[in-house]
Amino acid sequence: MAHSHGIELVLQNQEVMFGDSATFRLRLHDDTDEAGEWTRDDVTLTQSEKTHISINGRDRQLTVTDVHLPDTGEYAYRVGEDMTSAHLSINEAYGFGSVQHPSPPPGAAFHRAISDDFLGFIHVKTDGIELGLRNSIVMLGDSATFRLRLHDDTEEAGEWTRDDVTLTHSNKTQTSINGRCRQLTVIDVHPPDTGEYAYRVGEEMTSAHLSMNEAICYRSVLHPPPPPIIPI
Repeated sequence: MAHSHGIELVLQNQEVMFGDSATFRLRLHDDTDEAGEWTRDDVTLTQSEKTHISINGRDRQLTVTDVHLPDTGEYAYRVGEDMTSAHLSINEAYGFGSVQHPSPPPGAAFHRAISDDFLGFIHVKTDGIELGLRNSIVMLGDSATFRLRLHDDTEEAGEWTRDDVTLTHSNKTQTSINGRCRQLTVIDVHPPDTGEYAYRVGEEMTSAHLSMNEAICYRSVLHPPPPPIIPI
């Protein structure tokens, strides 16, 4: 990547699930106290419950919480005359991990699903788990959210595990129940947090893998045109 006068590492596009958080990060070439300006679709963003803005040395970060359709669009950061932008979108399609059963229930239907990341099964209807977990790849320090939906409304909490170790509600792993939906959010993901996450209810289980993507997908940095060369 060629050197920028202001921005060294730029924003990358974000595609998140409905209700997840999205984090945009960039790094300036030089350490400066200049805050710069964040915008969404050319509208200036400020610190709020919806948009969390932080500065750490040369790093600038914007987190959009609880993403819904009005939050999608083009996000940009401008410092001086340099600007970088990226798009936030919602992925409403579920990439389901496998749902494991003691034996196939009568009338159950499975569809083979192949993606770049995993080979699994999409379970159409089960006695316990209707929508299974999906693999998650996040950047260092991001949060990862695993969601599933039970077939029937039940008060049974089930059990969350990482690499077969039971997880409980804590500052690191936040679990929640909302009707048939079960959710686990892993906060501030670092290498020890990666691995195989699973949820078990009764005799059924669904699992998915959490991994970290340490590579930056760069987008263009916009610079003002170079000054004209004036002969002496």
